[in-house]
Amino acid sequence: CTALKTVTIGDNVKSIGVEAFHGCTSLSSIEIPGNVQTIGENAFLDCSKLSILALNEGLKIIYGGAFTNTGIKELIIPDSVSSIATYEYNWGGAQYTGTFENCNQLVSVVLGSGLSFIQRETFRNCTSLKTVTIGNKVESIGVNAFYGCTSLDQVIIGSSVKKIEANAFENCTSLSSIEIPASVQSIGLFCFQSCSKLETVTFNEGLQTISSGAFQGCPIKELVLPNSVTEINSYHYYDHYGAFEDCKKLTTVTLGKGITSIERELFKNCTSLSTITFTGTVEQWSSLTLGTDWRANVPATKVVCSDGEVALN
Repeated sequence: CTALKTVTIGDNVKSIGVEAFHGCTSLSSIEIPGNVQTIGENAFLDCSKLSILALNEGLKIIYGGAFTNTGIKELIIPDSVSSIATYEYNWGGAQYTGTFENCNQLVSVVLGSGLSFIQRETFRNCTSLKTVTIGNKVESIGVNAFYGCTSLDQVIIGSSVKKIEANAFENCTSLSSIEIPASVQSIGLFCFQSCSKLETVTFNEGLQTISSGAFQGCPIKELVLPNSVTEINSYHYYDHYGAFEDCKKLTTVTLGKGITSIERELFKNCTSLSTITFTGTVEQWSSLTLGTDWRANVPATKVVCSDGEVALN
């Protein structure tokens, strides 16, 4: 219904069905009343002029692709919403479409306290998105959740997030700083790769694992890893990508004493890195396995430990 401009949803409607308003390209605004509990897959897909969306308490589930390719400008997810799904289909292999993927006019997002997970691809390529507030009950940020949000410059991660999955913030080229709260235990593959303005990352005690390529190519200047970090990986699909490889503005690194090994290519091509500190002892450092090329093209000549120094040959 390409000429449909207004819709009033009645008090008795509990569910909006699959593709119910798909392709209604003249629809500019809609209010989903509190009696609606579910919005079906692709319900408003390709409603390109839909700029105003009002969601009310009572809504429980938004299914995959429901608002993909719409013109929504501001999004507030009510606390009653427990799930925002991802549309999955098979087209020569598993494919995924995020519920708000390619909403290129979307500027701000507030996620309610009812959500436990941000599913994969949810806000992928929302290129105008600037601010995101993640509720304090969210436990996981999914694969590619904010991939390619090139205007994103403020992210507040809730205090219950335990896992940030692969590529979640990759190519967020306006993001300049972020704090990883103490609740986060793992940061996934290439999570912040190519965040070309990311200069400041604050880690807190509680983080355990940083995966391959997680901050590759970021202009981080100073790095302090807490003692809780035990693993910084570099292996991925028959190749190696250092978690901080190619961070060419990185000058100072402090490694916590909890680290169990220094993986290969960890700081490869960090050409400004002149100071490396290890919070453990010389003996503890000497017992670590040092991976191939972990400091290739790094100018630092020593590691400063809590009780002395170790020369780097």
